[in-house]
Amino acid sequence: YYAERIAEQRGDINYLWPIISVSEERDFTNFEGFLEKYDKINEKGQLFLLKAELFGEVSFYKEAITELKGALNYNPGNIFLLFRLSDLYQKNEDYYGSLNYTEIIFNYLKDNYSLEELPLELWEHLYPAYFEDMIREYAIKYEIDHLLVLAMIREESRFNAWNESYAGARGLMQIIFSTGEWIAQKLNLEDFNDEMLFSPEVNINLGCWYIGYLKERFSNDSILIISGYNAGPGITAKWLERYDRSDLDNFVENIPYSETREHIKKVMKSYQMYRRLAKILKGK
Repeated sequence: YYAERIAEQRGDINYLWPIISVSEERDFTNFEGFLEKYDKINEKGQLFLLKAELFGEVSFYKEAITELKGALNYNPGNIFLLFRLSDLYQKNEDYYGSLNYTEIIFNYLKDNYSLEELPLELWEHLYPAYFEDMIREYAIKYEIDHLLVLAMIREESRFNAWNESYAGARGLMQIIFSTGEWIAQKLNLEDFNDEMLFSPEVNINLGCWYIGYLKERFSNDSILIISGYNAGPGITAKWLERYDRSDLDNFVENIPYSETREHIKKVMKSYQMYRRLAKILKGK
């Protein structure tokens, strides 16, 4: 987190890449070559894999997932199978499951100091841009950075539109009913109810408006926007009065809510990663 903050302050986005530093798409490992390195499946697993491929060809993704999990039982930790599972979950629009399997691959390679092997396609699975058109539409409308919205959704709900926290926060951007109702009134959204928070478009609309509101309140400071979104703007404003705000990194460490403190770090890391990916993909 702090290495990323230093890089951001220096304006050097190349150093925001975990472990490795790349500048162009061609610097990445070839995707097919990467998968071939890990595609050795034993005989018992091959039958499950064959059935999974047949189900996948006719878009029976749930059945294909079941067969792939069978293959994985006979080939535990196999990266080829893990990626195929991530890909099938994505095709089945279970983005939460897709991200989880991609992170298993990432953590394995990280633990073995092999992140330089990770192809661009897997980075895109790790920092996905689901609902991007919708996010861009409302980000433009409320004059906010759509990459920050992606980062917040990644850490708030992991792209699970049906996610509900123990505190009652719902949907992609984890909005509680009282906040959603207040925003809906501001937007003249009629007949608002708590079930509407599970709608991706409604949730993104409300969440983006709220980020725009926090952007104005906290002078477009990303850390304070994230703090305000997680803990509330009133509490964040009190922390600004209580703690030294000249060094925002120290300010973060002084936040008494451990959940908010860690959430800021996670969202900021994802935000920088989305910025890094956007820079690379722009040249494709």
